[in-house]
Amino acid sequence: MAERNNDNFWESNDDDFWSKPVASDDWLKSDKQSAETVSDSFSYQYEANTAVREEAVNPYLNRDVSSYSYETQQSQQPVRETVLNGQVLEKPKKKIHVHTIICLTFITIAIFSIIGAFASYSMAKKSAIKTANQVSYAEKEADHVFFFDEYNEVAFAENAVSYVSEENFTGFPKEQKLIGIYLEVNSSKYITGANVLHDIYLGYEIDGRPYYQEIPRRDVIYPYASSQGFAREEILESYGLGNGIDDEGYLFFFVPMQVEEVTLYMPKTVKENYIDVIETVYYVSFPVIEDSKEAE
Repeated sequence: MAERNNDNFWESNDDDFWSKPVASDDWLKSDKQSAETVSDSFSYQYEANTAVREEAVNPYLNRDVSSYSYETQQSQQPVRETVLNGQVLEKPKKKIHVHTIICLTFITIAIFSIIGAFASYSMAKKSAIKTANQVSYAEKEADHVFFFDEYNEVAFAENAVSYVSEENFTGFPKEQKLIGIYLEVNSSKYITGANVLHDIYLGYEIDGRPYYQEIPRRDVIYPYASSQGFAREEILESYGLGNGIDDEGYLFFFVPMQVEEVTLYMPKTVKENYIDVIETVYYVSFPVIEDSKEAE
């Protein structure tokens, strides 16, 4: 019977195989460094890929915005070129249309025109105010026949006549009487803008105190004057007398019953700084007599 073999490899503790390490310390260190290198490489690659994706979504991420300029943006834009027959065509430059230039020119001219007109108006206004505040004119007594200017001769009757009072006309202004002054104007030439016998007014005194009044409107006078036989055309107003047209008629006024003398004033004006300025005031005095149209 064969001798039993007690040299069992799996149960032997003295064998060198079981006492020696499977891998040496150098091999383990080398393998650990290799794993760390692979891990770092993978982490770097991941971060790089992430940065690329984020930059594709937002190209300005993680950039210094303060140093980013329009030129940098333009340099990063893809250049699109048109190729025809193998030749690169240049992109045509934008042109300013002619009508745009014309519009801008007219707008500029309009602005300067408005500014100039406003400045001229301001200067004219100041001059007019200054002229109006320096009113100075002479009063000149005239004969019953005289030349208002070189083209207009004026002739008056000798007296002012009282025609109507509250005694002979119901509804007449109380304590007043209606007087008329006969007038003729011979005019030889029309002058543009001339104010001939314009703004005539009447003056009188009561107890040493002067009073003045303008010519009443024709419509106010006519009901009373027509009762004395006057036609509407004979009632004159202080507008449009003379200046190329011969006129004749009566200037009517309401005056207090006690008035016995009146003075007719006729301003003569000239143009200064675009306004009418009184140069001379002619005046003629008339005694008031009680009479009728037939007795004149």
